[in-house]
Amino acid sequence: MIQRYLFGFFWVLVTIGLFIGIFYWTGIKFSDILQAIDLAGLGALSLVLTAMFGQLIVQAWSWKILLKGSGYPIRFWIVWQAILAGWAANFITPSMYLGGEPVRAYILKKKAGMAFGTALASVIVHKFLEFGTFMVFIISSMIAVFYRFHTSIGTELQIAVLTCVAFFLLFLIGIALAVFRQQRFFAVLCNSCIRWKIFPKFFQKYQPKIEEMESFILASFKTYSRATLLSFAVMLLFDLVILIRPDCFFPFLGRKLDAAELALLFLMIQLLQALQFTPGGLGILEGGLVAIFSILYIDAPQALAFATFCRIGDITIVAIGFAVVFFLGINTAFLKQEATSLG
Repeated sequence: MIQRYLFGFFWVLVTIGLFIGIFYWTGIKFSDILQAIDLAGLGALSLVLTAMFGQLIVQAWSWKILLKGSGYPIRFWIVWQAILAGWAANFITPSMYLGGEPVRAYILKKKAGMAFGTALASVIVHKFLEFGTFMVFIISSMIAVFYRFHTSIGTELQIAVLTCVAFFLLFLIGIALAVFRQQRFFAVLCNSCIRWKIFPKFFQKYQPKIEEMESFILASFKTYSRATLLSFAVMLLFDLVILIRPDCFFPFLGRKLDAAELALLFLMIQLLQALQFTPGGLGILEGGLVAIFSILYIDAPQALAFATFCRIGDITIVAIGFAVVFFLGINTAFLKQEATSLG
């Protein structure tokens, strides 16, 4: 318990240090940020919040399609609760994209009666679809950015972006080949660990459940491929909403962003969020936005005003998500119990 509090206190200090660094190195005045926030007004805030909640509604809709096609016609309200709770859990982990999967699975077990292992398998499949649509937009954005801004961004940055995208793409291709060839990667890994005496008792105990989860994952891309493809198509809308979110804010400051500029922001911000290391990206995202928006000659106070509106959305979503977690009585001990049984 003491270690947990110390760990949390450490990240609070890191976050504070990052914010102090942002203000120190950029020379930003807090009054300038408040002025930009006041200029944008409630209209911009309303549109940003609508976009943020809209992307989660799209995500829940996509997952519901996947579940229904797999033989689990779960009500949208239950799926929506699971998405909100999962995002709340994601926010307190170093990555904004991972961490809340067991919470989502538990809510399906609690509210819809799905086996925890099957629910977790559905989460894994949907996470793969999310990653796939993410790469579609990342690669498209990278092409647009390199064509339009090749003289504005340095060669080193272009190489860094290309390296990151290539790594993610190779990872996606590797998983896709295994799935479409119906190769049981987790089963092979489990058998190998047993054979090589790597935690053999653990893997022998959970081998049937691991194989059951993997069967659901493979069936999603073979037996239920139509529903999986439709779920993938809907998730493209999820990334589109993220892409246009800055355009919900900056027109209120007199700046209309074109498609290439939106692509630049999407590419840089998503790569930044994927590689961050503080909970919720606090401090990392804000500092990164200042640098990213400077490429478009948007000053730091306006960039941080946009970040503030996004953080208001984050806090609202996380608060609702934690309310769902609290209402359902989810805690660390219970999640460990569910993960142990996988039933």
